[in-house]
Amino acid sequence: MIAWARVDFLKKEYPHELAEFLRVVKAPFPSGVEVTPELL
Repeated sequence: MIAWARVDFLKKEYPHELAEFLRVVKAPFPSGVEVTPELL
């Protein structure tokens, strides 16, 4: 419940920044990049 309240706040106060953050988080790694714990 707390997490959704924070998302709701960010959506209302910072819609463009939240959208950009979610876009970056969802984007796949470039082809040929080996995913390591350090990269994550």
